[in-house]
Amino acid sequence: MNGHQTAYIHFCHTLLQQSAESMLRGEGFKITTEESEADVAITDNIEQARNFTAPSVVFVSSGAQTPILPEKVFHLTRHFTGDDIRVVLTRGRQDYLPAQ
Repeated sequence: MNGHQTAYIHFCHTLLQQSAESMLRGEGFKITTEESEADVAITDNIEQARNFTAPSVVFVSSGAQTPILPEKVFHLTRHFTGDDIRVVLTRGRQDYLPAQ
């Protein structure tokens, strides 16, 4: 494995996807609308997040700094750098936080 691997991300809402595409450009992510291909699903609907079938789900909301479902934070270990990086996606920005 050299360089970044692609993580497929499913966004449940067009506005989330559009905002994330600019945040994630060049970061080794691929945006997908096919849930079956997604490594992580991102939604701002708490009920949808609880029931999503993607391996990992991050719940995001406007202004939120941490996911509401911390047990479902997406770990990018195999997809990003080889280090255990926790990615918290919020509208308008992206935070990289070392996993605890």
